[in-house]
Amino acid sequence: MRFAGGHHLAALLLAAACSSAPVVPARDVAPKGALRVAIGVGPAASPFWATRDSATAEVRGVTVALGKAAAARLGVPLKLVVYQNSGEITAAAAQDAWDISFMPQDAEREKFVDVGPAYVVYEGS
Repeated sequence: MRFAGGHHLAALLLAAACSSAPVVPARDVAPKGALRVAIGVGPAASPFWATRDSATAEVRGVTVALGKAAAARLGVPLKLVVYQNSGEITAAAAQDAWDISFMPQDAEREKFVDVGPAYVVYEGS
């Protein structure tokens, strides 16, 4: 998860989780005025993938809900930035196209984005 200006998602998530914690200034997280949340939209919902409703074209899923909660906590509008895969999200990290995202964590992505605490953990084999 990346923040513009090198800020860490950990600060936002901790502030959101702890009502007594100081609130991270919105300008530090969303310097453009709206929280730009990069999400991947795929054919099936998962903890990392949103889906698009075929009737309304509305995007929904775990990452959309997390983005809405973060924007509400910051008191700024939400702007979803839609990508087809997490590789596109990672590649756009250096282009200032988004402020935060929720994606699988691995050593390669950590070269491009700051990583915060996990919101889901599972094992695969």
